[in-house]
Amino acid sequence: YCHTEQCLQSFILQYFGEEPKEDCGRCGNCTDDRESIDVTRESQMVLSCMIRTNQRFGKQMIAQVLTGSKNKKVIEFNFHTLPTYGLLSNRSVKEVSEFIEFLISDELIAVEHGTYPTLKVTEKGKEVLLGKENVLRKERVETRQIVQDHPLFEILREVRKEIAQGEGVPPFVIFSDQTLKDMCAKMPQSDSELLTVKGIGEHKLVKYGSHFLQAVQHFIKDNPNYAETVKTEVVTEQKKSGKASANSHLETYEMYKQGIDLDEIAKERGLSRQTIENHLIRSFEDGMEINWNSFVPAEYESLIETAVQNAAGGLKSIKEQLPNEVSYFMIRAYLQFRK
Repeated sequence: YCHTEQCLQSFILQYFGEEPKEDCGRCGNCTDDRESIDVTRESQMVLSCMIRTNQRFGKQMIAQVLTGSKNKKVIEFNFHTLPTYGLLSNRSVKEVSEFIEFLISDELIAVEHGTYPTLKVTEKGKEVLLGKENVLRKERVETRQIVQDHPLFEILREVRKEIAQGEGVPPFVIFSDQTLKDMCAKMPQSDSELLTVKGIGEHKLVKYGSHFLQAVQHFIKDNPNYAETVKTEVVTEQKKSGKASANSHLETYEMYKQGIDLDEIAKERGLSRQTIENHLIRSFEDGMEINWNSFVPAEYESLIETAVQNAAGGLKSIKEQLPNEVSYFMIRAYLQFRK
């Protein structure tokens, strides 16, 4: 009941075996005007993880595997070697558990009660897993109206659109809507002020900064009443969890294609290095080209190859034979270009 997004009155009636004729139109869910976002990809990750662990565990274990936990049980079961391990490492176990509750309320997952509750993929869940159905979830957005309706926002979107068309890339690759909204809130008038805007690092400052600064300066000149900076924080459910948008890995991939170092991408996007690495893995799984060889220093190739030859199991047994500076990502990269 706490996690469903359907009409609450209908939910209660269905629970007691009645079939409502229509939604009530009055409850919190019916009057909820938040935007729905596509969470199909994340749903597939959860469902796939359940399948790969043979549907024998509860939400806590699934959440730990997806977030890349080094919990003793995760390691004992060798779940750290699964393809789904760490796919949601930019979320906390609590957040993934809450997302699983949402999938349960949406009837994609069933809970089988016994000594320990275990999760099972429903028929509806299988349709999602096969890509036949999409999953939408309401997005929590807390945005002061002064930014939401800020006339500068549309001006900045036009600037972004023009740059994106010139480069032949989607607009979000230039700057996300969140970055533009923060720009509206702070109205930067110098390079140093522009660097305080979320999502803008040195690289994008040099590449796009002048276009947006010029737009802001012209706006302030024409609209002096907006000259005072508004301290407004734009928060979405995704931002709270540190999770990027559904297209986040594509933005990382576009920056990677431009030759930007992974550490610089992480710094510019405000994400961890591990998240950026996971973005590349996901991009590769989506069919995009990655030069894996570039992530493995030549001096480690023979060491990794020897470890691979001597390994008794998965990634962990390979990693245990190597120096600490050889990361799991480096091993994965080696295994990819070795194929």
